[in-house]
Parts: sequence; C-alpha cells; structure tokens
Amino acid sequence: MTFSATEYLGTVLPALIQSREGPGPLPDAVVQFTVTDGEPVSLAYRLSPTEGLEVLTGVSDRQDLTLIFLTEDLERFAQGTLDVQAALRSRRLKVHGDPALLAWVADHLST
Repeated sequence: MTFSATEYLGTVLPALIQSREGPGPLPDAVVQFTVTDGEPVSLAYRLSPTEGLEVLTGVSDRQDLTLIFLTEDLERFAQGTLDVQAALRSRRLKVHGDPALLAWVADHLST
C-alpha cells in the first residue's frame, strides 16, 4: 500500500492522538503539520482541554508548534522508525515553536 500524507495526517494521526491516554487534559494549542514535497499537505490540529481535537485543513493563523516534513520522513515518523534527532540535524525535519508542546506531542505519539 502506498503511503498517503493526506490520509495519515487527516485521519490516522488524529485518531492516534485521540486514542492516547496521557497525564492531564489536552493542552490549549495549535499544532501544524506540513509536508513540502510529493503530496504537499498542511493540516493543523487545534487541541483544547474542553473541546478535544479539531483538524483544520491548510495553514492555521495560530501555530504554537509547526513540524515540517518531507514525505519520506513523515512515513518513517508514522512507522516509528524516524531518527528525529538526525532528521533535525540534517534539516530534513524543521520544528518551530514551543519545545514543551513538542515534548507533549512526542509523549502522546510514542509507541
């Protein structure tokens, strides 16, 4: 099966975030995921401790954390095989925003 960034970011990742139990409620934040090659896509996740998770298509006006991937790296991220530190060092993965929110995302998406 061919990997689809749109399907992963629009369906799979939101379901994963909602299914994970973690300490405390969701943060009040907007996390933007962008894929810049192949199948370009931008989706944002509006997280709310009272309203849950909302998926927004396109680039959000408010972004507390932005993760910018190449398709190949997003697929490896989805499979749990991406070496995030190496991707950051090589600038294949770009991260902008709140480091505490990045830690929250990593905690909730770890397998």
